[in-house]
Amino acid sequence: MFCSMKTDASKFADKITKQSKTSFYYTFLFLPKQKRDAMNTIYSFCRISDDIVDEDLPIQTKEINLREWEANLKAAENQTTKDPYFQKISEILDRFKIPYHLLFDLISGMRMDLVQSNYTTFSDLRNYCYHVASVVGLMCIEIFGYKNEETKAYAEQLGIALQLTNIIRDAYADSLIDRYYIPDEDFTTFNYTKTELRNGVYNEQFIKLMQFQTERAKSYYKKATELLPRKDKKALVVSEMMHKIYYRILLKIEAKHFNVFEGKISLSSSRKLQIASSEFFKTKLGFA
Repeated sequence: MFCSMKTDASKFADKITKQSKTSFYYTFLFLPKQKRDAMNTIYSFCRISDDIVDEDLPIQTKEINLREWEANLKAAENQTTKDPYFQKISEILDRFKIPYHLLFDLISGMRMDLVQSNYTTFSDLRNYCYHVASVVGLMCIEIFGYKNEETKAYAEQLGIALQLTNIIRDAYADSLIDRYYIPDEDFTTFNYTKTELRNGVYNEQFIKLMQFQTERAKSYYKKATELLPRKDKKALVVSEMMHKIYYRILLKIEAKHFNVFEGKISLSSSRKLQIASSEFFKTKLGFA
């Protein structure tokens, strides 16, 4: 069990969110208590799923752990779980009408990292991004609330944009653990190799390759913006906070000419909070 009593499940989820020190933590602060609790729970599920795959263990062991995690979720869906954490998951999904299949889709995306280390085409990569990021957005909008069906398309596109930003930022770090999310076809197009990436070769070909990835990510941010119905913008202010924070990270990477070899490029905690606060007040006051 993840926690000894059902009343501890919320504290457990909240602790995971705080310890992650990601942009999500700062945006959740702007939510009312019930929705913040729900988002912490969903985030913790995503975080643990990711950690299972990233653990320094044999692939066979990680697959066993992922299957057990999946079985726990199935028990929650069937209302047979006795685990306080999964009882909490079930409670949140039922309260906000979140389909269980989205969490199972997320697990399928995490499993991709166990069975493949590269993607041949962008179409292949897009499928991965949908499973590990878009489904998270689709869960979030159920918690935030929305009125227009088009908002689902917004969540899907924004999820892909955020994941592409992560891929650009972590390209070198991922190569060191033999993971390559930049499509093979792009390596070929720009005459740059995975070996060069792993060896930290920073040249004109690499810069052009990364600029191409960046323009692709920007196109998904643009699609998301175009798809967000005006009537749903206030409800989805936290999603837009993530949009603005991650877009600023992307611009910072671009400003550094894509030199991701010298460490993780990110924003300070104060800067993230500033961006989130600005988006919150602009949206609530009707200026966004």
